[in-house]
Amino acid sequence: MCRWCKVAEFKDIQPNSIKEFQVERDKILLINTQDQLYALEASCPHMGYPLRFGSLSGKVLRCGFHYAEFNIEDGSVLAKPVDSDTRGLKRYPVKVEEGIIFVQLEDEK
Repeated sequence: MCRWCKVAEFKDIQPNSIKEFQVERDKILLINTQDQLYALEASCPHMGYPLRFGSLSGKVLRCGFHYAEFNIEDGSVLAKPVDSDTRGLKRYPVKVEEGIIFVQLEDEK
């Protein structure tokens, strides 16, 4: 079972920005770009560095430490660091209701 959790107010996420939030047990990266919101895991799966220090170019998120690149629409890896078996990013369903941003989390098993 999954549930929707409040993350932030939409007005607090500026266009073309990346912000990290702690939502219960998960650190979630909210990205507002091209009039679309995306919610992804907040740490690079390569070595765990915070992706909030990365850069955004269109729909590509680049880790600021070892330059792994991810597609923000589906979390897939576009470029891996040298000698890496980096997996894609976990995505979270996201919605906005009455100016409030919610992400869907899975219940712990």
